[in-house]
Amino acid sequence: MITTDLLLDVKQFSETFSPTEAREVISSVIDKKINSCKVEYLSQWERNHHFESYGSDELINSLKMQKQDLIDLINEANRNGQKVKLNCSIEL
Repeated sequence: MITTDLLLDVKQFSETFSPTEAREVISSVIDKKINSCKVEYLSQWERNHHFESYGSDELINSLKMQKQDLIDLINEANRNGQKVKLNCSIEL
């Protein structure tokens, strides 16, 4: 069983990355979420070929746009010779 103390230890982290590293981290996390959505989409499609895919399509498109926005910010930091600080919060 996970205790509250353990959850508090992993709830947040903050780390500074080079732009290249930050781009890899962000791309990896968002790509995994997109792939998870696609697997769920296919699972629903296999059960019902006529299901309404609008919600899944919107979520995937939103994630792709967020990824591009973040990559654009990271590229700007790279052009300015800056590091990128990523903050992550995990809530269960």
